[in-house]
Amino acid sequence: MVFFGLGGSIFGFGIIQSVLRRQEITTDAQTFIQQAQSGNLIFIFDGLDEKLVHYTKDMRQQFLAELMRVFPNISHRNASKVKIILSCRSHHFEDLKAQSSFFRGLGRDNSAQQDYRAVEILPFNSTQIQSMLKKQLGEKDSTLVVKFINDNHYLSGLASRPFLLSKIASSLPALKQLKHINSTSLYQALIEDTLRRDDEKHVLNLRHKKTLLQDLAYYLWEKKVQVLPIDDLNDWYQDWLQQHQGVQAQYQNISHAELEQDLRNSTLLVRFAAADFGFTHSSMQEFFIAQKLTKTWQKSDLITLGENISPLTRQFILDNIVLFSTKEITQLHQVLIHTLEQKSTTPVAYLALDMVSTMHKHQLAVPVFEVVQLSQLKLQKISVFGLNCQRLVIDATELSASEWTAVTIGELYLTVSNLNKSIWRHSQIQTLHSGFKLKSDSVLTSGLYQWTLTQCQLSFQHAELSAQLDWHIYKAQHKINTIKSPAKFERLEFMQTGHASGILSANFSPDGKQIVSASGDNSLKLWDLSSNCLQTFIGHTSEVLSANFSPDGKQIVSTSREICIWQLSPQSQPAWQLQHLWSSGYRLSFTDERLTAIQATDTAWQTLNFSNGVQTLSIDDHASFVLSESRNLEI
Repeated sequence: MVFFGLGGSIFGFGIIQSVLRRQEITTDAQTFIQQAQSGNLIFIFDGLDEKLVHYTKDMRQQFLAELMRVFPNISHRNASKVKIILSCRSHHFEDLKAQSSFFRGLGRDNSAQQDYRAVEILPFNSTQIQSMLKKQLGEKDSTLVVKFINDNHYLSGLASRPFLLSKIASSLPALKQLKHINSTSLYQALIEDTLRRDDEKHVLNLRHKKTLLQDLAYYLWEKKVQVLPIDDLNDWYQDWLQQHQGVQAQYQNISHAELEQDLRNSTLLVRFAAADFGFTHSSMQEFFIAQKLTKTWQKSDLITLGENISPLTRQFILDNIVLFSTKEITQLHQVLIHTLEQKSTTPVAYLALDMVSTMHKHQLAVPVFEVVQLSQLKLQKISVFGLNCQRLVIDATELSASEWTAVTIGELYLTVSNLNKSIWRHSQIQTLHSGFKLKSDSVLTSGLYQWTLTQCQLSFQHAELSAQLDWHIYKAQHKINTIKSPAKFERLEFMQTGHASGILSANFSPDGKQIVSASGDNSLKLWDLSSNCLQTFIGHTSEVLSANFSPDGKQIVSTSREICIWQLSPQSQPAWQLQHLWSSGYRLSFTDERLTAIQATDTAWQTLNFSNGVQTLSIDDHASFVLSESRNLEI
């Protein structure tokens, strides 16, 4: 096996002669080939495209013919014991037809279709990735790179390609010089190294090539495609040159064909199928989309998004902030202030708040906002860190399960929004303006169900909401029932329980998945185990002392001055009711299929048994005080 790197070679037999000299072989090239033709030998010519890019069409055919001279002069090369492996980036050719025509010399030589075999390099598996990195970097550095690949799932597909894996490995020294190693810094180093490596065969300079790739990635994203047919790609490129007259002027002596070939020769573009072109890996395209968007926002002082961005594009944008200079951070402040002070779309607001949070987490300067407008947006489950604004407007906004940490707000305008299960930590709110209009039983629809503030400084008085909500105040995990102001408490939970008075009874359903509660507010409620109120039952005329499930879990029985049986259905009216008991002291339980109501007085048990709707009364006297009762008492 003889390996020939073509990148810096000279024309014709000089290629082989130069390699023989580097290997200190004194035999001249022609003698070497003649000797090789009589035996079994494999010639490997690596990097064919790196030479072809500098040649005219006729020169390329002549160059290939010189390489083919290593074959014995026989009718079909397929029968030769001498084999040649040519490595060439397939996207050097516009399509499969052009590729086949080049290698077969348009049928003018003695080649046949069976003389050529296309070989695709299969992706590496994890074992091969580790083995290659270990050979290239050594044990310590390879472990670092493998960990970085495993921690960033989007790199696994990239690393499975041998060429790109070698580029990741070769980028490590540059990465070690950086303060932060993240997705953006890795791709910047990888792309910089790749483009500089190919600089000699590029027509466009490095700066123009980066801009070109950013615009191409953005165009594909807008069109919602990942590849373009070659004709569409060439048309787009010519339009791009027309829009960039300054760039086009620098290459006015270059033909359109050469410029189109230059675009295809980028290592970051490859040919898919017969004639479709796209980025080497989808993550490459998303990196350039992120770069294009960031550059656009910096010029316009406003974040705009025509389409939703992918999680990886978002990550590239956020990681790029960490690499910003002080000047770029100051510029970003203005972009964010202009973006959030006006009504925007959900994707834009979500991204802008993520950018603020990233700056806070990495201890970068965070902008101070006059106003942050979050009206009519869907921002559920968002996590916000370090937001500092004089006025925060939340109107008809979906913020359920959101988390807010270390935020500082002068005035909070809160109207008809959903903050259910929202958590605020280590934050400051000076003034609250609320326009909530709540019903007494609107636990889930109130929008403030389990709105929790932990270790927050609150300057406003609780009276602004307490007329409509029960506030549960916790200090050192102990509930404080009454307060004048929440400002000094460590934990404040706006939690409307749904009951306007104390809970007097609570029991689990037979399957253990639900709870029924009875309250002094004349109602009972059905809950799931996550404290969500599923149904409210109204019909008692006084406080409800007891409520329990039937053995099959399909009914609930409750007692007050009347006894009610409720069906678990959308209707909240009793299915059966016994009115005007002489006392409201009954507790209820089921024994098999019989319902028993038990009243404990000072000296006796009084029981009411119900079977098929028929009431019987029995009184068991006791000689002394009855101190307790058993729910499992057999009657």
